[in-house]
Amino acid sequence: MRYRAQDAAGLAWRPAGAVLRSRTKSNLSVWLAVLGIVLAVAHHDGWYGLAANAQNLIETWAGLYAAVRAGRWYRTVKPPEPRRAGIAMAGEDGHKDTSER
Repeated sequence: MRYRAQDAAGLAWRPAGAVLRSRTKSNLSVWLAVLGIVLAVAHHDGWYGLAANAQNLIETWAGLYAAVRAGRWYRTVKPPEPRRAGIAMAGEDGHKDTSER
């Protein structure tokens, strides 16, 4: 029985691991959840509701961000470093750095 529970837990962690390994997926999951809450508050209470509940919205974002960080720490997952758009460092484009110093 113990091994079946471990197998089930391992299968359940696969989608979570995919989210934790990807910066795009983890950012998207956090921001979509917060956006859903913002839209629900704005629909129900309008601009006043957003202003009155700003602290709760920030706490929700911070809690989800902390959950992603804790999940990465617990599962020992490190996402790849983000790429710099349009900036090639010396040696990244396959050419040697020939600039004079």
